[in-house]
Amino acid sequence: MLDQDPSAADWAGQRKTSAGAVRIAPPAQARPLPEPAAEMLRGGIGLVVLAVLIFVVLGIGTSMIAGTPFTVPHSGNIPGLHTNYWVPPIVAAVGYLLLQMVAKWIGASGRTWREVVKFAATDYLLLALFILIIYVHFNIKMWLPLLNPRIYDADYFAVDQALQPLLTVFQDIRGAIAHVLPWTDIWYQAAFMVIFVLSFLSHALGSRRFHLHNMFGVMLIEMVGVFTYMIAPAVGPFIYEQGANALATTAELKMLEVYQNVRDGGVAWIAANGGMFFAEPPAAMPSLHVGCSLIITYYAFRGRLWMAPISAVALTWIFIESVVSRWHYLVDLPVGILLAIAVIAVTNRLLGDGPVADAKERRSLEGAESGTLVPLRAAGSEMAVGQPVAGQPLVWVLQCHRPGDHAQSLALANALGWPYVVKKTVFHWYELFFALAGMATLVGLNKRHSSPFAGPPWPDLVILAGRQNETPAKWIRKKSGGRAKIVVIGRPWTPQPQLDCLITTPQFRLPKHGVQLLNRFPLHLATKERLSAEAAAWAPRIGNLPRPWIALMVGGSSGPYVFSRESARRLGREASDFARAQGGTLLVSTSARTTKGAMRALEAAIDVPCQFYRFRENDPDNPHLGYLALADEIIVTGDSLSMLTEACATDRQVYIFEFGGGLAAMHSPRVQRDPRIRQWWRWSQLKDQGLLGLHYAIAIHLPPFKLNRSRDLRLIQDQVIASGRAHWLGDSSGTTVRALPSDDLQRAVERVRSLVQPGKGAGTRSAAATPIVQGPTGASTTGSPAVGATGAGQPA
Repeated sequence: MLDQDPSAADWAGQRKTSAGAVRIAPPAQARPLPEPAAEMLRGGIGLVVLAVLIFVVLGIGTSMIAGTPFTVPHSGNIPGLHTNYWVPPIVAAVGYLLLQMVAKWIGASGRTWREVVKFAATDYLLLALFILIIYVHFNIKMWLPLLNPRIYDADYFAVDQALQPLLTVFQDIRGAIAHVLPWTDIWYQAAFMVIFVLSFLSHALGSRRFHLHNMFGVMLIEMVGVFTYMIAPAVGPFIYEQGANALATTAELKMLEVYQNVRDGGVAWIAANGGMFFAEPPAAMPSLHVGCSLIITYYAFRGRLWMAPISAVALTWIFIESVVSRWHYLVDLPVGILLAIAVIAVTNRLLGDGPVADAKERRSLEGAESGTLVPLRAAGSEMAVGQPVAGQPLVWVLQCHRPGDHAQSLALANALGWPYVVKKTVFHWYELFFALAGMATLVGLNKRHSSPFAGPPWPDLVILAGRQNETPAKWIRKKSGGRAKIVVIGRPWTPQPQLDCLITTPQFRLPKHGVQLLNRFPLHLATKERLSAEAAAWAPRIGNLPRPWIALMVGGSSGPYVFSRESARRLGREASDFARAQGGTLLVSTSARTTKGAMRALEAAIDVPCQFYRFRENDPDNPHLGYLALADEIIVTGDSLSMLTEACATDRQVYIFEFGGGLAAMHSPRVQRDPRIRQWWRWSQLKDQGLLGLHYAIAIHLPPFKLNRSRDLRLIQDQVIASGRAHWLGDSSGTTVRALPSDDLQRAVERVRSLVQPGKGAGTRSAAATPIVQGPTGASTTGSPAVGATGAGQPA
């Protein structure tokens, strides 16, 4: 929220800080927008509880109809793993509590104690519900020989015999891995336990964007899966042959014994002995082991968790080992996968269909390259800018899910001066597989939430940013007969030779290629026209504040740079000292990546007159560009190249606030002043940098390759510093304002024009047209110009 400028009467409401400095008293504030996690939990937890209650009622009803008793589990081990089955939930519960406290203590989470307690209560409820589900699940599983005594093992084994070459391939792969993987036999069960615990902790301690999705998906497949066992039950292929896993074979023989005892002894045997063999009843069809692992892996990638690659490796191993160990038939695997896909679809439908269909994520993801927030239209709509003119190229802009990257696409489209249509794109989770295969298809596109991709006419030019948009772009080019040109901004997933133009910047460290245009800085929408308009709008609102006005543009954590509360406090102190020395006012604008904890710490540390804006999603009253346009001097946090480039687009002196240290410290002279800054193993560095920061810092120092998606912000920071356009905050070596080269956008326009209209240079941009918002039915209404879209502060 924004602390409005004071009138003469308002100054009577000023309050003194502990240091005796003046702070503008904030007016009454509107109720803040709820965070996505809060919105999701309010409706989602009730849904989870309801689903579990229904499952328990069904279990009780099954018990009453069949006359089968529930048993209390005695102490026992997980089949195929010499570990008590209470270990995973206990590890998750204890580890969660310890990590929450450590994260709070070192300031990495940015959450208040009230939020920590609130989330902890929710998460322990989820764990309790999961344990309840497992209890009912294994009881019903124990009853299977009595509920449906018919088995289909002979039919499933016949399929295995027919597909023996495939089994042989799996066995060869398993044998090769066994030579390098220690304790190979334990990992069939242990791999699943590891990814379950890691996914729970990573979602819960991270953004929590898909935390409830992940837990509900795992619970749902366990609830539904136990009833699917009854449809065409099987014991397992181990009744015909032993597998390569000795530990699993021992467990399988015990499971077969339990099955036979239940079948022969009936209810009496279950009542007397069921508790001692609680986790050992067999059920092969379908493979919930594979299905549950797929759900965990899916939401790990959707949530962009650091453990997502680990989960993918574990899923692959479980898939192979499940048949090589003869725990499952081959046919069990695709059925388990189909069940998992159905569960994912139901979960997404009930809890929300991903980051775009739900409320937008509060923090921009690592990799966003521009800082202007462009409001998103309603699902299924598209935005057309400019009226088509005969002879002019038709341009489609594919909307990136990261608003910052999308702003770069809009900046280029606006500068070209041709009519263009913004196509909204929303994707299914499985689009990644088509991207990995390099295919040109719309199969991964969620057509219900996306704009229509109908032609002819097909566009002459497709502008896009973001990996996901590359697959539909190649499909468009294919449909156009190769006429449509593809221009990618940022870092591509598709090999450069398959693109028509790549507009990129140095921090990606991409190999040079003929299609590549290497700009010095990211493109942006902070044009002179926009800045002038924002200045006119905001000047009356801050005109009474003491000058000089010093804009403070605040980003957040990005890659190896963790904007902790301690970093925020240091920024507040240094910015206050800077403003106090000049007798001026701080105009503070936070952004999507600025955590609430960092905002509070920053605001508390500022002890000079200030106007403090707390970022809100899609806020039309965002003063970001207004502050830039009116400021006499500008301070920018070093994590955001977009905000740095926008600040340098003005004619004001710019200062960069560095934070984070260790292997990827921003400000190299700090090494000379304090050599400990690069000693990442010291507690002072780990506390400020965090484990994820260390992970990215190491990645930056690795050679660039397709899966290394890190970027080195320092390469552009050094260019800006060397040009004299900006200085490090606190560096008094020079304050001369030099013009930042501004020909990047013009070079991009010339390159793109030469692709679409060979032999023609960059022309004069056509007059801005009134955009037309076209809904799914084709109806048109007048809207606000895309170039004039308000709101900013989405750092990259």
